[in-house]
Amino acid sequence: MNKRNMIRLIVQGISLVLFTLIMLSGKMVLWLALYAVAVGSSFIFGRYFCSYVCPMNSTMTIANKMRNKKQHKIIDMKFANIIPFVSLVISLGIMMVSKKRFEIDIPLLLIYVPLSFVYALFFSSSIWHNYLCPYSIALKLGGAHSIYHYKVDEQSCIGCKQCLKSCQVGAITFNSESKKAIISPTLCHECGDCVASCKVGAISYTKN
Repeated sequence: MNKRNMIRLIVQGISLVLFTLIMLSGKMVLWLALYAVAVGSSFIFGRYFCSYVCPMNSTMTIANKMRNKKQHKIIDMKFANIIPFVSLVISLGIMMVSKKRFEIDIPLLLIYVPLSFVYALFFSSSIWHNYLCPYSIALKLGGAHSIYHYKVDEQSCIGCKQCLKSCQVGAITFNSESKKAIISPTLCHECGDCVASCKVGAISYTKN
């Protein structure tokens, strides 16, 4: 395990413990405030929250270690981008109805965390991260306009596709014409696994 992965695992562990403590204290607003800060800073640093802080990703990392390597895709990607909005509307609807009719604050995030874990045991986690999670909407917007993110130096890239294999979130594609890899800042979680897999040092975290 390289240094970057070790740091990520440590931060994930700390974040998961912090999330648990906040949820047990009933102060959901604190976590929402942290998420808001992450969204704002994603316009500078990209979607680091998804890789390092998000409790759903932390539990899905565990699930990915447990499940079979074979991944399953269950949705048509052509229409997948609207699903997070549907999830968000449903979530807000449930919260409003439960609060107004039953005076109950449903901790939806506590539902999403175990749900994402179970999902990752059977299906591709990249689809959840980028096309199902309602929290990804704002983060994808920030990532798309981030000042810093991982980029591929086309002159150095040899088209070996090792970075494609290492990316767990489907953020890297391969241009069949130029024979070069391309990283989507909208989907990239800034984990840096692609950097570790690149043998020629063609990938770096740099200013746009």
